[in-house]
Amino acid sequence: MKEQQQIIRDLIAVATGQVAHVYLGACPDQVEGQDARDHDCPACRAIMAAERLAK
Repeated sequence: MKEQQQIIRDLIAVATGQVAHVYLGACPDQVEGQDARDHDCPACRAIMAAERLAK
């Protein structure tokens, strides 16, 4: 339960701009596409964790 709460808090931080994409790799954008994820980016890691939780 605590892990799920942390995932939600991390995702909220991305959504509110407290944690931003680094855009140095495969972050989602116009070039890489909206499904791209960069494993070295904290914002992408938060999204990936939420995606795993949603499955």
